[in-house]
Amino acid sequence: MTVESGISVSDGKLMVAGNCILSDVHQDIVITPVSGDGLINGAFIGVLSDRRGSHRVFPIGKLEGLGTSGKDIPYETQCLIVEGLDATQLSDESEGVLDHSVFYAVFLPILEGDFRAALQGNSNNELEICLESEDPAVDWFKGSHLVFMAVGPDPFDVITDAVKAIEKHLQTFSHRENKKIPDMINWFGWCTWDAFYTDVTAEGVKQGLESFANRLIHIKKNYKFQKNGKEGHRIEDPAMGLAHIVGEIKENHSVKYVFLWHALTGYWSGINPSIAEMEHYESKVIFPVLSPGLQCNKLCEVFNNIAANGVGLVNPEKASIFYDELHSYLASASIDGVKVDAQNLLETLAAGHGGRVKSPDSFMRH
Repeated sequence: MTVESGISVSDGKLMVAGNCILSDVHQDIVITPVSGDGLINGAFIGVLSDRRGSHRVFPIGKLEGLGTSGKDIPYETQCLIVEGLDATQLSDESEGVLDHSVFYAVFLPILEGDFRAALQGNSNNELEICLESEDPAVDWFKGSHLVFMAVGPDPFDVITDAVKAIEKHLQTFSHRENKKIPDMINWFGWCTWDAFYTDVTAEGVKQGLESFANRLIHIKKNYKFQKNGKEGHRIEDPAMGLAHIVGEIKENHSVKYVFLWHALTGYWSGINPSIAEMEHYESKVIFPVLSPGLQCNKLCEVFNNIAANGVGLVNPEKASIFYDELHSYLASASIDGVKVDAQNLLETLAAGHGGRVKSPDSFMRH
């Protein structure tokens, strides 16, 4: 099998420009060329299978003369770049001396439909594709475009061109060269989370601002901002409220923008469904479930605490209402924007909501 990009699979070997990239390639592996793009030596890697299951692992082949050992590739690898020696060129043809020029191969697992691919190694030193939806009900996939592979002499160009090829294929994102740089990038900024961690207070923010001149600030909203405040309760005191503090910051310290933090689910553990004022969001407590690959990685205590207590997930159909009301309140307090954190948490709550690809889209498109 040879594709337009010069990549071929023959006798169990994946070859690029005379160099073997993978050996012992499995028979169900398929290669699809980059459509209408002759600027990159790359192709998509897919699989032929029954295309059923919400979690599948497919061995591709053994890395041949690249890197060290395939079994060392960790679970959940999102970008793999390996270095190899190009022995196809002769520096002295009369003596047959090989010029071992270096080349680089990059493997980028991508999304296909409702599934997400990742790379990993196995005990046989093989490179594997791990494909999963995170929802038992989402168990059918096409399987033809799971990993994009590109090869070239310059690792930076290879990665850049590979991302551009994926941009053209997926049409779901823009390469940074096509993005407009926001004006606020020209301003000096200060993040109170970095300065105070969980001990952020209104007085601490004021003292920090007085210590230097800045033009952008990012505040973690904290119950300590409120007079006699208690965690989980908001006391409407105009003298100590968010609007008063933001107004004072901008007026007294010449701050141009104030941004606030919130998690994609509202807060780390979502929205409490037992609070009367929150009932119209129809949130339900769901216990996060990690994918097998993530379970093999080191877990943080923050996630362990969230997993033990569950997350109050807003009904995806009510997400637009939730964000509109949350952001309207922040806008009324002269907040200029938000930093949305904990976005990956939705992937662990995807069962029953269409899977890890579809479920976050219900929240992120608003």
